[in-house]
Amino acid sequence: GSIRRNFLYLALLRGIGVHHAGLPKRYRQTVERLFRLRRISVVFATGTLAVGINMPCRTVVLAGDSPFLNAITYRQMAGRAGRRGYDVVGDVVYFGLTKNKLRRLFTTPLPSLQGNMTLSPSYILRLLCKHSMPPPHIKPEIVERDRKMVEGAARRSILHPFWKYGGAFSATAANHDGGDDHDQDDDLASFLMPHYFRLGIEFLRREHYLSREGLAQGLCGLVNHLWFLEPSNFTFVSLLRDGMFDKLCAKRKNESDENIIREVLIVLCHLFRAIPHRSLKNAQLAKSMASSCIVILPDLPLHILESIERHNTRARDTGANYVRAFTAVEHDRLGPDDTLPLSRLKFGPANTILSKNKDVDADVDAHRGVFFDTLRRYSLPFNARSSFVALSGHVDRFSVIDELANTLRSGAYIDRSMLPVMTLKATHDRPLNAYLYDFYNVKNADVILRYNHIQKNELYDAIKDFNLILKTLSTALTKRVEQGLTSGMASAGRVASIFARLSDEYSQIFNDHAHAY
Repeated sequence: GSIRRNFLYLALLRGIGVHHAGLPKRYRQTVERLFRLRRISVVFATGTLAVGINMPCRTVVLAGDSPFLNAITYRQMAGRAGRRGYDVVGDVVYFGLTKNKLRRLFTTPLPSLQGNMTLSPSYILRLLCKHSMPPPHIKPEIVERDRKMVEGAARRSILHPFWKYGGAFSATAANHDGGDDHDQDDDLASFLMPHYFRLGIEFLRREHYLSREGLAQGLCGLVNHLWFLEPSNFTFVSLLRDGMFDKLCAKRKNESDENIIREVLIVLCHLFRAIPHRSLKNAQLAKSMASSCIVILPDLPLHILESIERHNTRARDTGANYVRAFTAVEHDRLGPDDTLPLSRLKFGPANTILSKNKDVDADVDAHRGVFFDTLRRYSLPFNARSSFVALSGHVDRFSVIDELANTLRSGAYIDRSMLPVMTLKATHDRPLNAYLYDFYNVKNADVILRYNHIQKNELYDAIKDFNLILKTLSTALTKRVEQGLTSGMASAGRVASIFARLSDEYSQIFNDHAHAY
């Protein structure tokens, strides 16, 4: 029948398998099973085989270069070579890779790996988009199966959290030993996780990424494509909605598009892959020596800064309002507020000093009741704040995200990443490095290495990532214009054309001048 004419099936008959994310799950599982049974000898695969699948082999062939081939992916793929109990050694063959790329793969240090994540708005939005926005031309039964899978993933995230949910109970676990305490921490985690999930949904609804029915809408697709860059993805979309890029990209008299592109590039360099200089003195010295590089990234325009601050304020207020309501309603469930916010040490009620005279004890208790009643009558009301912090007169008003994250009462916790607040990395004594902007202007990686003080491996990876980000932004904006989804964007076509031109030019410069490094 038709299955016998399928080249994938014919390849399996000849001992050859294919493995990548676009193939049906049943076929991929069949390839994995046949390979472990040594029924097939060759598998053509993408990075899907790098992590989480038990498929050791005798020889690994890295065929051709890819922007996604980095040090950690290389080590995962090369680590497949050599089967325990079968092979004394394993072979890794490099095909179509330059010596410079191999040197980077061998010498680039691995990033620190953490076995936990944060329940961020990007993760929640990706789940809801997959649930409410299935790809077109998919069979109804497949759509229903995928929706059930997403519902199961969301349920497991809430009921069996393996997330970084922070000091609310991890500090408690650190101060205690024994299974009962850890069981209490797990119970508290299971109690708080639905509220954290609800907080993320509340933010997404207020920012109009979700409808009242919980359906994904608006620019959620662009946020999802850049999920790994949170909070920069939300900040970029906020600037887009505020019309900031309409203002930047608008045609002006006596000003060329080249200058407009450079202004847009400066904003994007602040949002994505920003690296501070080690010190202001070193940056100024390098700037004085460089004739073609600006070295220090110019400050953002005032209207961009004000728009980012409005976005941050909305995110912070969403978190503060939710925490105030949550701690007021669940006050009894959260238990006593008996943990100091910095040292995480527990403190108990004041020790009662008893005398041998019962009448004296009764008189002391009476005076103590009057004293505490008087304190309560003149105290400032608060629910979310730590009682220790409230001693200084602070109530449930939070001015910055760090204050909200670090001064909540025992049992309540918000990680900074739960609210996509954009913190610009430039400071007075450590300005931002203009290496991405200088590379676009100078088109010479040697000059950037000399004056911007960027390591060779770090420069290539950063420029590669930034180039992929530009392509993602350009493609998303162009598709929205083609589909007519430009509500709220007065000059969407102009913005899309500027981004497309910037992406094309940056990609050309990267291909011509960066691959040699």
